[in-house]
Formats: sequence, C-alpha cells, structure tokens
Amino acid sequence: MILLYTMLLFMASCTSNPTVEGVDDNLISSFEGSDEHLNPSVEGVDNILLINERELFIGKWKLMSVFMPLINELNDYSMHNIIYEFTNNSLLTVLNIPENIEYRALSGEYNYSVVLLDSGYFNLRIGLLGLGVTFDYPYQISNNKLVFGYLPLDVPLYSLEKIEQ
Repeated sequence: MILLYTMLLFMASCTSNPTVEGVDDNLISSFEGSDEHLNPSVEGVDNILLINERELFIGKWKLMSVFMPLINELNDYSMHNIIYEFTNNSLLTVLNIPENIEYRALSGEYNYSVVLLDSGYFNLRIGLLGLGVTFDYPYQISNNKLVFGYLPLDVPLYSLEKIEQ
C-alpha cells in the first residue's frame, strides 16, 4: 500500500507544475530537461567573468517560495521575512527563519561561490562552514529574481526576490 501511495505521489509530481510565487512558468519549465537555459557556454572564461557572475548575487534576497517536486508541493514563504544575504567576501547569511515553520535550511552562515562547470555553465555552490560539505545548484537570475535548485529531482527549487543591493 505504501509503495502504491509513493508511486501515485511520484506520478502526480511528474504531471503538473504549480506556479512558484513571483516566477513565471517559462522560468520554472526551463529547469526541466535540458541545462542549456542556465548560461551560455563561454570559451576561454577567466576570473573576471566569474567575478561578474558572482556580483549578480551580492545583496539581500527575500525567500518567496520553495517548490518540492517529488511531492508536488509549493510552500509559500512570502509572508515570512526569511532573508538570504550574499556578501562580497563569499559569505551567505540566512536570517529570520521562524522556529514554527518547516523549512529545509537553518539560520546561520554558509560559504558560497559561483563555479564554472566543464560544460561551460555556472552553478551556485553553497557550503557548510567548517565541514567541507558543498551543494551545487543550477540557477537563473532575471529581473531581481533568483531561482536555484534542480527539477525534476527531489531537490527543492528556491525562489527569491532581491530586496536590497
């Protein structure tokens, strides 16, 4: 019975895609299938390009929503003031996560960087300070909106809006 329920949940997650608050359907659908939408492949990329790409992140971002693809669930966090602050010195600080909500991150400080993959695309790398554990995420930045995560895998898709440079 549990197996049947799990299969039904999986099938439901594959057939529909709810709208993520503040992000249009084209942006969400671009995370499905091909990775070609992330960033154009660039020959001979140097440190200046990586620095310019990283500067897009610098500032304060408000978490708007998190989409959980495996269970086809959209969690709206826009009424909370959960802030992701990206600094010049590669530090990401997550602030204001209320204790009474279920959320897959903890308030605190993390390392971050923008990395260039062999394919020529960029990923956002977030690391746990002092533990040597990192997570790489494809991302899209457009019109002061940031979306990062993987679809259709069981990795949350985070949607943030820039609130301060």
